[in-house]
Parts: sequence; structure tokens; C-alpha cells
Amino acid sequence: MTVPAETSASLDTTITVLCADWCQHCRTFRDAVTGQVESPLTWVDIEDQGVDVDALEITSFPTVAVFHPPGVLRYL
Repeated sequence: MTVPAETSASLDTTITVLCADWCQHCRTFRDAVTGQVESPLTWVDIEDQGVDVDALEITSFPTVAVFHPPGVLRYL
């Protein structure tokens, strides 16, 4: 998986949240963290972006992916 292009390459750590518009937990999580996190989060709607959740072995939403250094997946 690669970091979306709109994510700043100058950050040491990038946090990407994989979510789905239909997921109530995703909407609640987004509302809770908006404005509370200093580093920018990148929100990726799995359906809009065509993310293959089976290939990434994602079993729940929202899923938080941490990239450090940028582009290298450290946690999913």
C-alpha cells in the first residue's frame, strides 16, 4: 500500500484512516478526532478509492495505518 499523493511527503509519520461512508463507527471516530490530532490524518473511503480490504486483511472499520518513514507501512 502506498501513501495517498495528497499526504505531505515532509512528515516523518503519516496516519491514514481507512473507512467507509456507510460505517457508523467510522463517522463517530472522524467526529471524535477532527481537530484533536496535531498531525494531519488522511481519510480514505475504501469504496471511493477501490481499496482491496481482503488483500490488506482488514477485518474492521475504521482501520488506522501508520507509515514511518513516509510510504513504509509500519502498522495496520
